[in-house]
This record gives sequence, structure tokens and C-alpha cells, in this order.
Amino acid sequence: MSGPTDEGLDSFESRITEESYQTYPLDSDSVSEVVIRAVATTIDCDPLELDQLYGTVDPDALDDLFTEGPSASPTADGQFIFSFSGCEVVISRNVVAVRRFDD
Repeated sequence: MSGPTDEGLDSFESRITEESYQTYPLDSDSVSEVVIRAVATTIDCDPLELDQLYGTVDPDALDDLFTEGPSASPTADGQFIFSFSGCEVVISRNVVAVRRFDD
């Protein structure tokens, strides 16, 4: 029996580079802040006009999941996908990808 591979992740990453997704790097801001800015930019609205993120996902848990650990790499190896304010949000390694559902 073989172990897990990155094949599924690689094909997923190629999917998020399609034109229907806008990508945003995870920089020094928290993951939840990047998600809020990314969704607001994608749907062209003020971040304060969005639904509350905590109504969909726990922002603290999301931040903890993708915060760099002692090894200076994200603690999550994979992706987290959820719907928020009319968008599909995908967090994978060092990027947030967002796609409007009506695209």
C-alpha cells in the first residue's frame, strides 16, 4: 500500500490558476484577513459590507490551521475549501484563491 501523494494537490493547484479564480498570496497578515480582503476584491465591495466570516468558519481556527509553525512552514498541508459571501474560497499552502459562484 502506497502513501499519500501530492498528485491531487498538484491538479487542484492547476485548477485554481484558471481564469475563474483570483489568487492572493498569504503574506504577513492573518489568513482570515486575507480571505476577507480577497472576497471583497473579488465581488467588488467594501470588506465591511461582507457577511461576518465567523458565521461560516471560525477565523481563529482558520488562522491557526495555516499559521507558520516552528519549522517556518504552514502547519496545514493540503487545502481548505468553503463558501463565503457568494464565493468559493480555497486556501492552499501559501495562497488564497477565490471564485464567484456566478462566474
